[in-house]
Amino acid sequence: QVCFDYACEGRHTAMNAAQADVQAIQVCLLGFSEASGSPPPAMVSGVKKLFSMQGLQASWAQSSESVADDTVVIVSAGMPVGPDVLDRVSTLKLVATTAPSARFDGIDVSTCNARGIGVVRLPNCDADSTAEIVISLVLSQLRQLDSCNKILRDGQWTAPVQEEMKAKTVGLIGVGSLGMRLASLFRAFKVKQILGYSPLNSRAFAAQDSVICKASLAELFIDSDIICVCVSLSPETQGLISEPLLGLLRPDSLILSTSRGVIDEVALSKMLQENRFRAALDFTGTNPLEESHPLRSFPAEQLLWAPPADSQNCSEAHNAMALKSFVSFFAEHTVTCFDKTWFE
Repeated sequence: QVCFDYACEGRHTAMNAAQADVQAIQVCLLGFSEASGSPPPAMVSGVKKLFSMQGLQASWAQSSESVADDTVVIVSAGMPVGPDVLDRVSTLKLVATTAPSARFDGIDVSTCNARGIGVVRLPNCDADSTAEIVISLVLSQLRQLDSCNKILRDGQWTAPVQEEMKAKTVGLIGVGSLGMRLASLFRAFKVKQILGYSPLNSRAFAAQDSVICKASLAELFIDSDIICVCVSLSPETQGLISEPLLGLLRPDSLILSTSRGVIDEVALSKMLQENRFRAALDFTGTNPLEESHPLRSFPAEQLLWAPPADSQNCSEAHNAMALKSFVSFFAEHTVTCFDKTWFE
């Protein structure tokens, strides 16, 4: 079963045989191309075969200016879909995005609503990969694997102080697909407790065994030993992890972030310099960081880095999964209508 978020506020967008010939539906894959503007060769044949089973004809575009005028469906890999393309492409019926943002960033949802254009978010295919990176960062910091490697390479047979995960309380900020997956993995390590915080008050998260939802971020920071920041960037979450919150952490605390722009990086740099806590990141506000950026100066024992799960080496697999999800959606709903209640 494929689950989707829906942004059309209960509007119905009929899309049956009278409105669109299934055999002639033009689907534009926006942002799935390489830097050259051409689709990855390995993807072309697979996508064409996959789409042809539903009578869909695929085209690729690197920017909204390149979207064909007769496009009926846009599948965006996080690229903007704004008034320029909505005004020009009068045949458009559906916009599907693979971006994980909770706010459909870059998509003019209000205009789509007004024109009866459906907007859906495809499932986040990166949750498992990102969760694995988070767990590996936690283990590396608790077990001080970087220091162990250096010590052994220097010919010594000693080890720094190491910590067990089962003695830790974990706090999860953001309880969407990534937060839910992390809760499952941390439970497998038999952590002492799992705390969660989300402005959305996820009932699915709260319903899990051994999970306690906190009413405030401050309370979660005070009670947690390990904090994982896994919310999507939005106007409400930008800079959410502020200096006062970071000030609640202890020297043995560990904070990890998979979110771009959610942590105050100036405060993070300042407090790491003061040895106030440890950190690990797979995202910063700007990637890659400038050579002079203060976050680049800390040793791994204080700040550990990992490339994000959606980096180039796994983007093709992510795109393939996203497109399969889209075809599953289209097969299910082409000859009916898009109804918000179906996706709740």
